[in-house]
Amino acid sequence: MVPAWIHPPDLTKLKLLHQTYPDLAKKYGLRLIPFLLADVALVPGLMSPDGIHPNATGALRVALTVLKALEPLLRKN
Repeated sequence: MVPAWIHPPDLTKLKLLHQTYPDLAKKYGLRLIPFLLADVALVPGLMSPDGIHPNATGALRVALTVLKALEPLLRKN
């Protein structure tokens, strides 16, 4: 599985970075989580004061996102 992290727009080579995760997932036949913080980053109260990392509640939501992506893989085996 490849959990993608979309970096803030001020980083260099952002366009290349955005395509790296889908390319790796496709190349190696991995499941892709397009944006690990999709249900967290823009939800008030789920991020820590630094605005970069999820707080405890946000981390739980991230874990649920990962679990949702993993469940089909776990059922196969």
